[in-house]
Amino acid sequence: MLISIIIPAYNEEALIADTLLNYCGLGKGVDIELLVICNGCVDKTYELSKNICSRLKIKNKVYDLPVGSKTAAINKGVEVSNGDYLLIQDADVVLTCEDIKNLVSEIDSQSVLTYASVKPLFVFDVKTSLLVKLYYGFLSKTPAFKKGMVSAGIYLVKRDCLKGIFPLPQVIADDGYIKASFGTEKLVLLSKVRTKVRVPKKFFDLIKIKTRSNFGNFQLKKEFNISPSGGDNSKLNILKIAYKERVVLSLFVYIFVVIISKFRAKIQLIVNKNKIGWERDESSRN
Repeated sequence: MLISIIIPAYNEEALIADTLLNYCGLGKGVDIELLVICNGCVDKTYELSKNICSRLKIKNKVYDLPVGSKTAAINKGVEVSNGDYLLIQDADVVLTCEDIKNLVSEIDSQSVLTYASVKPLFVFDVKTSLLVKLYYGFLSKTPAFKKGMVSAGIYLVKRDCLKGIFPLPQVIADDGYIKASFGTEKLVLLSKVRTKVRVPKKFFDLIKIKTRSNFGNFQLKKEFNISPSGGDNSKLNILKIAYKERVVLSLFVYIFVVIISKFRAKIQLIVNKNKIGWERDESSRN
């Protein structure tokens, strides 16, 4: 069984080294191939990736696409990959050697595995805003988080199940498209694997990435009439959590972020007609 890890990377020179260096501890005996797909980069992402991957013991290859498109990069990775399973990993998300070994072990133990996700481990900086901490503190208590429905920066799909889903269309929310296409009933939560997700340091950067996430979900609904499940994050469940955990302030911050980011996404959907500027968190990249 071979696992192909596909990492689309767009101007990630600040973080790509931390991501790739975690693969240095894997030996040749591990059935993994690593594919880094740089796309539209104007920084040193490609050069850094080539340099680090040249030192890895596992099979790997680095590609450089001229156009910046995450879905195009993922499609290229799928096209050139050889794995029985494909793991799509964001370039700013960290998987340790131990997590990767646990990943292989959990796949081996599953009799039926079509689509899998993991829970993220949110990483805070000393400069992280208190409001950002309150938001993620509440998010980690929600049903969506506990069921693996909150984006962890990676998802796993079985190659035999790609027909009709890949190649991915030009969408913003690639993970949402996959989630909605397979359905929650096929989702397997890999309990022994956790990704390290760097959260924004600044509150407005949090608003920006949540706006982009909502924009992607609105796009899926409008163009494909599909919606990824919210994982039972209903208003009633949210209120129950706040009451049970005594986290009213965190609840207010969470609700504010949800309302404002959805509002911004709807405005951008109207103004930009399905095209959104690349709003991402730059604070965690500094």
